[in-house]
Amino acid sequence: ACEAKFTYNKISNACVECTSSRFLGLIVLCVIGTGLFLQLLIPMFSQGCGPFYERLLDRLKLLVQVDVAKVKITWVTITIISTVPSTVEIAFPEPMATLIYLYSVVEVDIWGGLG
Repeated sequence: ACEAKFTYNKISNACVECTSSRFLGLIVLCVIGTGLFLQLLIPMFSQGCGPFYERLLDRLKLLVQVDVAKVKITWVTITIISTVPSTVEIAFPEPMATLIYLYSVVEVDIWGGLG
């Protein structure tokens, strides 16, 4: 068992400090700030940089054409794969452990920030 404010990490096989929700407010603030900055930046480019703005709109149209169902299925699959070690409490061998570590980026813990 680990001490208070520590949790057992299956990938590193050691007790590590709990940091999942430490920077949640800062991350949310950065995302909102970036969105507002881009919202102000795009109209500035639309007035003075016509060709750049047109290329930006073409790229945004390509993003809209992405199949949302496939993205959702991929997201859920990666999330399930990344949570398997902590759910079944098994340390996987190295190739799988590295893959799970890379997939753990997509894990969103909305309840971790509440308590």
